[in-house]
Amino acid sequence: MSTLLDIKEKSRSLFNKLLFSFLVIILLFTTFNFVSYAFFRNNLYDEIIRYNTLNLNHTVDNYENHLHLLQTTLLSELFSTSAIALESSRDQPSYSTVVDLNNELRVMMGNEPLFLDNVIVQFQNLKIAVDKNGSHQSADLFDKYYESQLYTKEFWRAEALKPFSFQLYPAAEFSQKKVFDPSPGQQQLLPIMVKKSGSSNTTILAFLDASKALKKFHQSINSNFLILDSSGKVIYNVGDTSLLDNLPDFSKSDSLFIKHEKNLYFYKASPESGLIYVNIVPEQSISQQTTQMNVILISLLVIAIIISVGTSIFFSMKFNNPLKRIVQSVTELNASAPPTFQIREFNIISQRLAQLAQSDRNAKADLSHKDSLLQYYSFINKIKNIQTHSDVPQEEKPDMLEKPFVMTAFQLTYKEDFEGVTEFGKDKASYYVKEFIQMTMLKEYENSLTFQMEQDMILTLIFADPVLDERIQQTLLHIKQVLDLDNQYIFLTIAVSDVYPESANFTAAYEQSLERLQKRKLNEETQIIAPSTTAETPIHHWGFTSLEDQDFMVHLHAGNAAQTITLVHRALDRMQKNEATAHACIDFAQEIVSKVNKTLITLQLDMQPAADSPSPGEQIRSCYTHEQFKEFLSGYLSLSAELIQKKKEGYDPITKFMTEYMESHIGEDLSLDILADKLKVSAAYLSAYFKDKTGINFIDYLNDLRIRKAKEMLLGSDAKIQDIAVSVGYQSVNSFIRMFKRSTGMSPGEFRKSSLTGS
Repeated sequence: MSTLLDIKEKSRSLFNKLLFSFLVIILLFTTFNFVSYAFFRNNLYDEIIRYNTLNLNHTVDNYENHLHLLQTTLLSELFSTSAIALESSRDQPSYSTVVDLNNELRVMMGNEPLFLDNVIVQFQNLKIAVDKNGSHQSADLFDKYYESQLYTKEFWRAEALKPFSFQLYPAAEFSQKKVFDPSPGQQQLLPIMVKKSGSSNTTILAFLDASKALKKFHQSINSNFLILDSSGKVIYNVGDTSLLDNLPDFSKSDSLFIKHEKNLYFYKASPESGLIYVNIVPEQSISQQTTQMNVILISLLVIAIIISVGTSIFFSMKFNNPLKRIVQSVTELNASAPPTFQIREFNIISQRLAQLAQSDRNAKADLSHKDSLLQYYSFINKIKNIQTHSDVPQEEKPDMLEKPFVMTAFQLTYKEDFEGVTEFGKDKASYYVKEFIQMTMLKEYENSLTFQMEQDMILTLIFADPVLDERIQQTLLHIKQVLDLDNQYIFLTIAVSDVYPESANFTAAYEQSLERLQKRKLNEETQIIAPSTTAETPIHHWGFTSLEDQDFMVHLHAGNAAQTITLVHRALDRMQKNEATAHACIDFAQEIVSKVNKTLITLQLDMQPAADSPSPGEQIRSCYTHEQFKEFLSGYLSLSAELIQKKKEGYDPITKFMTEYMESHIGEDLSLDILADKLKVSAAYLSAYFKDKTGINFIDYLNDLRIRKAKEMLLGSDAKIQDIAVSVGYQSVNSFIRMFKRSTGMSPGEFRKSSLTGS
């Protein structure tokens, strides 16, 4: 029996419990690893398949995005000013135009991520070609420079006559002949031809460095990679060339890979270019990877179990021994003479326990002398709506909590001159102001309490039975007169709450004081907002009218700084005439900044402020006069309009042609297909190109243009609405009215009427 009791007692020791806990955790960890290993082993093959599939998808995305980028870049060059000028030449080409085109090609070749070895622009009418090195005779181009047995000058002459705009050709070895180099080097390049659809006069040949592109776009542990065209013809290949003799038919399978002759062929066909990308992985390689992974996982699991058991025993002992000593030292602790130990940590614990006991005695001894401090924090907790967790009984709290009171809020505003003249900071200045207010209030109201909530916020509680409004007003006027002596640097907004009967209304009084602070008018003087001065004022519409808001957005999108500033100044003048509060002016300024920021984001612009300059929000909050609001908003709108104007002035021949054509044919049937046909490009490409250059969809731009022209005709003529609808391209007056109302919020007739009445 005694042996069983000893075993039971030992099992309750901290060491055994710690060791047992560690072993349970190790068991759970081991079980989890076994389950994970079994699951991973069964799914390893699938994971390898998934990895290769995802890797090929990544490769396809890289190649397709790059080909799309090359198509866009080369087509842009085809429509460049210098290329169009040379294409139109019938006699000897202009030397300066050739130099301009050569410089443009040099800039393009300087863009290393394009992986281009060279770009050649051929002009059949002039029988010349221009590349990064200058101009050449078209007849000698492929004899002296890019020589290939597969691609001769007769081949390229025939390709130029075919009806396409973009064509990728199989990779081939090209050699560049030089006078002083009898053995020119070979380089594998992917040729690309770009030309206007239906036109063979001007063509662009681009040579893509196949090895650099492969290194960037295809990251795989396998070296066998193919690119086929839609007919199965090899465009580019690396790795074992013997695999090309017996490729499977990828068109007869719907899976992500094909098993064929001990190899896995992972493939994906691009719907855009029609190319088929193939990554060939030997099936034996996957089996080897699976076996190696199994060995590694089992080895790691065995090592982890051994280390875990040893670590568990070690840490159990390290935890148990110090805790035994700590328990012993605590039981022997004497407050008057704390015990000492050879271990430094135990001495620290013993000393800290003695200090805590002494601090507890001191706190109890001083508790009776802290009534005023308790009262102070009680009121702070009341105002902040914080539950008081005090050990003081309710009946011992100050009687004034149940008296009527008035709350007075003082909000400080520091002017710009404060930082450059005063010797101390805002925190110290706020403290001095708080001390002055507290001294003045205590002189008039013996039981008043003054405390600083924030750097710029001071609160005073005045208790009286009854409260005399005239007396409070006189006291506040005295404070104002004294602080007005420093009006060059600081001014206050003073808000007085109503009389509240008891402390349960502290939250309501605090919220009312903050609400009255927001009724401050715009000026640089200290203002007192008392209950007698806060009568209900008529509700005005601050800011823009509906029509002004529409005009503002139109001029903002057009980058017209003067018109936007005029509209803002007009609204601010109206707010000043109607005595709008400072809070209303701040809201209006923040609304303007928000509209500008949204417009800049839409146009993909970013107005970066200086590193040491305050944010727009901070600048708005530092404005306290109408002139300061005007100055800030004028500067902000000028900078924004300048950015927008620069964006609009960026020359692009395609978008310029499109916008000018729409302007001059606004009354005709306009569509993306019509413009695409005139530019000899596809409608899908032109839509994406226009959105990329302008930041707006083609149809949205066309609708905005028609509504803008309609507004001009409604304001500048007496024409009938039906005639105006036809003039701007709407064959149905109902469609015109519906689109106009969707854009402006009112019908054309209402718009014309509101403009005439000025409402």
